[in-house]
Amino acid sequence: MKFLLAAFAGLLLLTGCQTSVPESVASSQTPPTDSVKREVLRTAYRMGFRDRDIYGAQISSVVLLKPEKNIYAFCVSGFGRQYNYPARYGVSMRDGKILGYTLDDIRCQDSRLKYYPFPELNNLGRQSPA
Repeated sequence: MKFLLAAFAGLLLLTGCQTSVPESVASSQTPPTDSVKREVLRTAYRMGFRDRDIYGAQISSVVLLKPEKNIYAFCVSGFGRQYNYPARYGVSMRDGKILGYTLDDIRCQDSRLKYYPFPELNNLGRQSPA
């Protein structure tokens, strides 16, 4: 959870406090690619997360957040086993690299955002992400 807390704090600073996602952003959503998932896994692994630290993980569709800067955003959610606390993080990404993330980002609660199971995050540590 350390990884998620630190990264999402950065996203909050980058994007500010907005209450919902504009329709144009919501309509741009696409399923997360394998490369997006790998970057999340690599970052979580580098931050010390291992097998069984997280359960019930999900990842949202990816949306184009700031077209002029080529910044994309998505959400990652799950439960930390240590505290059994649900967490949802808004993540920003550019050029295949995570810029930052925000814990409990209100935009991740937008009902138009689609979520997908993310079992790879639940199983992090069984093998080191490439």
